[in-house]
Amino acid sequence: MVVVLSLIIACYAILAYQRNKVWENDFTLWNDAVQKSPHKARPYNGRGIAYFKQGSLDQAMADFNKGIAVNPNFPDLYVNLGLVYEMRGNDTEALIENNKAILISPNFSQAYYIRGQIFDKLAIFLKHL
Repeated sequence: MVVVLSLIIACYAILAYQRNKVWENDFTLWNDAVQKSPHKARPYNGRGIAYFKQGSLDQAMADFNKGIAVNPNFPDLYVNLGLVYEMRGNDTEALIENNKAILISPNFSQAYYIRGQIFDKLAIFLKHL
């Protein structure tokens, strides 16, 4: 009985160790989620955020667009895509993406906040012309 119990504990320890590799960082976690659930939008959003935090804007944009293709009614994807456009200096596209998020979810405060920041930035820019 002790041998069987020891084998069970050893197996669970090995499985836990292997699973911890997935939780190493945001990217490995969300990459695993995308591989296991390629037909869900949330994993693409999470991996896109991980790419964004790394400064990999092309990969982030690709993941946000893949997520939108999977589920065009997920407003977070549009807001995050808008952030990529804003980081690239394309405030017009950033506003368009935030407006899409607001159309999908009229109470999505983050989209309004980011849109307000962009309008504020544009107003400051216009004052200096």
